[in-house]
Amino acid sequence: MATATNAQRKVFDINIGRSLLLERLASGSQRSAPISQWESLISNMPGFAQEERDLVSVGILNAGSDAGARYKVESILARGYRELQRYVPVVSSYTTTEFRPTVGVKATVGELPKSVESRARRFVDAANACFKHPSLGYWVVKTGYEDLATRAPNWIVLDNKGRLLTDPANDRAWFQSDVKALDVMHIAIRHRFKNYGGERAFLRFDRYTMPAGSNHREWLVQIPDWRHHFASEHFRVDNLLVHIRTTERKTVSGEQILFVEEIQSDWHAEVRRAKASAPSDARSRRAPIHVPPFKNTWHELGVKVALSIASKQGFTKVGFTNARAQTDRWGNLEGLRRLYDQSIPKTLDTVAKKYGCALGWDGIITRQRNVEIRPVGDGEWIVRGRRTDDVTPRLRLDSVAQYYADQRSKVVSERVRVLSISDSLEAILSADALPIFGW
Repeated sequence: MATATNAQRKVFDINIGRSLLLERLASGSQRSAPISQWESLISNMPGFAQEERDLVSVGILNAGSDAGARYKVESILARGYRELQRYVPVVSSYTTTEFRPTVGVKATVGELPKSVESRARRFVDAANACFKHPSLGYWVVKTGYEDLATRAPNWIVLDNKGRLLTDPANDRAWFQSDVKALDVMHIAIRHRFKNYGGERAFLRFDRYTMPAGSNHREWLVQIPDWRHHFASEHFRVDNLLVHIRTTERKTVSGEQILFVEEIQSDWHAEVRRAKASAPSDARSRRAPIHVPPFKNTWHELGVKVALSIASKQGFTKVGFTNARAQTDRWGNLEGLRRLYDQSIPKTLDTVAKKYGCALGWDGIITRQRNVEIRPVGDGEWIVRGRRTDDVTPRLRLDSVAQYYADQRSKVVSERVRVLSISDSLEAILSADALPIFGW
């Protein structure tokens, strides 16, 4: 993963560590029994995940036992919770300190830069349109100036003191496209104000969101105490079980929601790929990928983390992406359709019934892009038409590429599932009382 030199990983205060199974044991009538009887009791308890029953049984056996001895429930609970600790997730995200100005400019009517350096005057005198940064006083000017070395129309960039900015790539003071001028302007702004930044989310995959969201965050859910090691190809953290991407959005009715853009597990995906491509050659030296925890419930853990984040950030509603948004981005994959149109909705139904939450459909404001943003090496980007060969020059800032793409997109409403956090669910979330398995 490419990281900024000042990116810092911060652990988020979320505790998902309860065991409903062990709580049932603690409240039951059985207070003392041989190990075999405890195992039989646990294996026959209805309504609990098989994985939870198995690991509690393993915890009991691993602690050692005397076949003829009776063990108090307190001893069994201690052994079970000790084993469950290996499943407790740690949630974190990366932040960085940087100056991140508003991207874009506003058209001005009848207003020209008041003071410009002499070599910029010939361009400004031939101005066709002027655009000004809304807060920093930088300008992008479209001009009709032309001479033997300058082609019209063209664009120039002026800083807040009227000085002409040049393209670092060729030292030319004019540009053939508006987006290239905008890119150069924002590079200069970031460089000039780099020491005035605040804490921001450091993002690895910020272009993989639905347009028109704000405050994009990437959340990493690790199982640090798991007995086997897994290294994700996307993030440099150990035993990354789930990563979640969120934005903040408005619904068509004007309500602010936390929106879950993606819930994915590189670890489980890698296991599936390894099984699908298992070599017939027994001499293969490929290192085995051990089965990760939460075999069938990792997406439920992702939903629990997303709801916990929403609660701690003051949201009362959480929206979830649908399969169509994912398949448009990644391709028409059966696994994506199954996850986002079956598994996650089923989990949301369970939560809604358990805690009396309203669950339904609502529209969020987004944009329908007819262009795509592509990386082109050396940390640069282009914006290309989906059905045409139109393409921008290479851009240094992906934020400018996204702004440019959004300006050429139509505002639309996308129908998504939205869960309202009920009072009873909020009480569980605010108390950090979500269980590891089940609800």
